[in-house]
Amino acid sequence: AFVEPCEFGKGDGAYDTMSGEISYGFMYHGITYPNEAAFEETKGNMIVNFWKPVMKKGGIIEFLRPEECERKRLIRVEEFKKFGKENFSGLSEFDSEE
Repeated sequence: AFVEPCEFGKGDGAYDTMSGEISYGFMYHGITYPNEAAFEETKGNMIVNFWKPVMKKGGIIEFLRPEECERKRLIRVEEFKKFGKENFSGLSEFDSEE
């Protein structure tokens, strides 16, 4: 693919003249990790989220927040990962560069 910066709304776009919407069907959206859960009942669970994106006229796809996805599947129950001196170095290895 070719990617370059653009200014939204400036000039003609490839999807400006499309006549309707394009549905992409059932797709993977992302993973919600145990400490990112938006609802109390999903805390402590790793969940994969699915959605049905639609491209609207002008090539616009409005992305949902993970908690708004219509389908979810539990991957596994998992405790929150706790970070401390024994499992996280932080940025201490870069102290000499300041």
